[in-house]
Amino acid sequence: MDATTDQTERARYLSIIENSVKRLIEMADHFYNLARIETNQKEITLTSVSLASLVEENYLSYYEQLEEKNIELHFPEQIMDRQIIADPLMLTRVIQNIVQNIIRYAKTKAVIHYRNEDDYIVFIVKNDIKPDSKVAVEKVFMRDWSASV
Repeated sequence: MDATTDQTERARYLSIIENSVKRLIEMADHFYNLARIETNQKEITLTSVSLASLVEENYLSYYEQLEEKNIELHFPEQIMDRQIIADPLMLTRVIQNIVQNIIRYAKTKAVIHYRNEDDYIVFIVKNDIKPDSKVAVEKVFMRDWSASV
């Protein structure tokens, strides 16, 4: 990597690095908490959460990476800002996984939708896929998918 003397460019790089470090720390905390939950050492903390706000906040925290990959995000024009009952840390981890998969596999865009279904809100994410991506769709929801590919 070339060294730069442009202070604005340096500040931008520093900001990107700081955000990446924050995300890595959050991910390590989430993995630790997940391990504690799976071994019954930590209870799941359910609370009222704004799904749309949490989704938007997480997607925007990856803004630089999405820009770098030329991936456009399309949020609904009218936000369905309903409260849901969830563990905010665990839900954040799920959303981060979705965003990371978009960064890894999306070609040009990702579209976010919400839909009411009876007493539930359905969160939908669609993206196009790079032609060279090899995604084993049938293994997406397997726990050890990354180890088996």
